[in-house]
Amino acid sequence: MFCAVYSLAREHAIDDQRVPQAQQPRRGRSLSDSLAPSPLEREMTSFRIPDLTPEQIDQVVRDMDEQGYARVANFFDEDTIAAARRYVVEELDKHSGEYFSYIGRDAVRGSLLADLGGSARLCNIFSRIYQRGTGKAPPDSGTFQVLRVLSGRTGLEQSYRFHYDAYVVTALVPIAIPSDAGEKRGDLIIYPKLRGIRSNVVFNVLEKILLQNPVARRIARSDFMRRLLKAKVLRMSPGDIYFFWGYQSLHGNEPCDASSVRATGLFHFADPHENSFLVTAIQGLRRRHERRIRERAMARSAHLTS
Repeated sequence: MFCAVYSLAREHAIDDQRVPQAQQPRRGRSLSDSLAPSPLEREMTSFRIPDLTPEQIDQVVRDMDEQGYARVANFFDEDTIAAARRYVVEELDKHSGEYFSYIGRDAVRGSLLADLGGSARLCNIFSRIYQRGTGKAPPDSGTFQVLRVLSGRTGLEQSYRFHYDAYVVTALVPIAIPSDAGEKRGDLIIYPKLRGIRSNVVFNVLEKILLQNPVARRIARSDFMRRLLKAKVLRMSPGDIYFFWGYQSLHGNEPCDASSVRATGLFHFADPHENSFLVTAIQGLRRRHERRIRERAMARSAHLTS
């Protein structure tokens, strides 16, 4: 059982990692060229998050229920997205231009993304969506965030990794999305609300083990399953924000080219099993695994530049 739980921790939606092979950082990316790092903008802490009216909250929940996701256009201004992109460029260079993800607010401390994750207004929007969508009082637990960056050969390994999130509501914030003609964009595939919110944490873990494995994921990506389960394909645009029922909806991204960069911020709200010992143990394994990956990436980067 421990091996299965440990495997789940590594295969989970928000901590799925692969240790990239050491290689020289790739230069000349269009993202890096157009958005050179700026320490001043990296430290920027003022940004605008618009509030949503009760009518807009109602529309968001209706769209999540009826079409699988809700899009709020132009939620972030261009300066906010540009500052987030610059941070991504800096961190991507530390990882030799390969896939990485940062889990939790501490991992992005000192960046605009950390401030965004701690925004009281964003948390309030989550709370209202949760209450309107579930009919229950929202938990007083704040948001949980992840920065996920697909790039290089290791980024290709992250495609079609279908999973359920651990949190009821998920918000996806596209930071950098491939946009050149013919480029694979890494669009998100969503199978909306395939399950309910489980009251038993052990059943939830077993369900994830059964569905979050290579065989089940190969089946989920097939054209037959897409038609049968009425998959929705989400084509993301930076500046917009997308909400969906992450806990209940099976989802995973399509591939993007190894030479491209796909960066997204993920913000989660309301873990139904947050007080579970089993969940706490999985989270601990997940954080230790991520810390080891970061340490190895930093050591490789130092070796390549020495």
